Amino acid sequence: MRKFLPRLFMLVLCFGVLAQPGMAWAEKYALLVGVGEYNHSSINNLDGPKYDVEVLSQTLQQYFGYSKEKILPLVDKAATRQAILAALNRLAETTRPGDSLLFYYSGHGTSSFDDEGNHNNFLGLPPDTGVILPVDFRPGSVKNILDSLIIGSRDLRPIIQRIDADRDVVEIFDSCFSGKTHRSIMKKGYGTARFANLNDLTGDAAPAGHGSGMVQAAKSQGDGYPYRRLIALSAATEREKALDITWADIRSGAKTFDGKPHGAFTDALLRGMQGAADNVRDNRLSLTELFQYVEQQVSTVSRQRPQMHKPPALSGHEPLFAMQGTGHKPQATWMSEETKPLSLDARLIPVETQTALQSITGVQLVPDSADMTISKEDAQFALYLNNGSLLCRLDSEQELLTRISRQLALKKLAAIGIRPKSYNLLLQIAGDTGGLVEGESVGVDLTAEQAGYLLLININTAGAVNILYPVDPNELPARKTIAMPDLGVVSAPHFGTEMMVAIAFRTEPPFWRDLPAMRSRGELDDIPPTAPLLENILKAVDSKAFAAGTSVSIRTVAKGDIMN
Repeated sequence: MRKFLPRLFMLVLCFGVLAQPGMAWAEKYALLVGVGEYNHSSINNLDGPKYDVEVLSQTLQQYFGYSKEKILPLVDKAATRQAILAALNRLAETTRPGDSLLFYYSGHGTSSFDDEGNHNNFLGLPPDTGVILPVDFRPGSVKNILDSLIIGSRDLRPIIQRIDADRDVVEIFDSCFSGKTHRSIMKKGYGTARFANLNDLTGDAAPAGHGSGMVQAAKSQGDGYPYRRLIALSAATEREKALDITWADIRSGAKTFDGKPHGAFTDALLRGMQGAADNVRDNRLSLTELFQYVEQQVSTVSRQRPQMHKPPALSGHEPLFAMQGTGHKPQATWMSEETKPLSLDARLIPVETQTALQSITGVQLVPDSADMTISKEDAQFALYLNNGSLLCRLDSEQELLTRISRQLALKKLAAIGIRPKSYNLLLQIAGDTGGLVEGESVGVDLTAEQAGYLLLININTAGAVNILYPVDPNELPARKTIAMPDLGVVSAPHFGTEMMVAIAFRTEPPFWRDLPAMRSRGELDDIPPTAPLLENILKAVDSKAFAAGTSVSIRTVAKGDIMN
């Protein structure tokens, strides 16, 4: 079986999130590393890294006031293990408290997980660290491999911790750690997941316990979050593979923001940094704005789930950096999302069912680049989202027609996350590692920059709506946070993709006081999208009461559909 190498993108941004007052002399530095052409023939070359470095350098100078003289690029042959670590050490030594440091890496990476998402201790790699492959990576013996890798916990953490002591750091990884793999997921669309299964590149067998010293050294630095000021973003959960868009994909019709190869995560990040993520329209990007924009953009082309980690002292709403006034304002794409036809690729289902779908107002059948794809699998219809994730399975044509009609009615609610906001709203799924398995609990954390009337809504796989919050009258007043660690358990028979939608209103909406009584009568569960309550919620969203909205998808799967 052919082994793919993951494209690892790591970005460390220091934008003065916690900078001390009075440091007018603070400087901004950047170390940009891109490796696409490797020395060893066993490593697949990559199209994107040199373009990633090129465009990021331009973005930093044009949008954020970085000086070209303080941006150090290390591309291909220059990006050796020694050169990368030496450059980081020099920056740790020469930058001063309050300075900002951007460290960016684009190239191949790997982890302790194999290409089917199983943990493998063959090399003794810690399960919670990323690994960079510099240009001079050497396959062969276990010793050669370990000596030529840049291992996050062994090599990067000691340097980054020195910077983290008095300089602000944001660390972003775009790496292919594959998640729980579903047999039911249709593989479609563009992109290559590149994963280096280092076991296949060794020339000998690892002795028992080899690498355990490295693991112990990493763990001895202390449990819990190891940084004081660092914010970390990752392109995927710990076992998911990240998507890379190549020249071949572009020739086949794939789109990137500048027509050049990039990772799906990189492409979304650069769009966001150039202004698209500034939903509050204040020429500042907060961690929440950038993360949520990237998460939403990546979800349209890939099943990977970006993640965010930060010190407890930070809310995530602090500004990462101020733009220089050249960023473009977000366009009203939410309007087009609400009004455009629902495009379906229905070539894999009977002609009579295609005809029935065409009779639904707002549906458009297309041969490719559809919002959804429908296939006939055994006796069921399977409905897939445009990123390849299973939405649901349906037993009859009538159920399919009903589900499509509901999807049309839900478009406005589903597009809530890309509407302009008055302030930031962050919704995170607790314990989501790329998919929730039958029997696992579902929980959410919701935080807002300002107090508001918070509404939490679930859209299940059948296209019905459930109002999850508020639960009782005591929760009706305006709030800034919601923690609901145990909303329920993933259970049969409806597996697929659900959506959580959070809405914040700045003033009390007209329907608000009716919710407790409606809950006591069981009227907040399995609501059809055309119900009066949903119409009233959407009217409030269109009013001046609306402050912010966001959404996140959840993939659920039966235990039998997990590859072990």
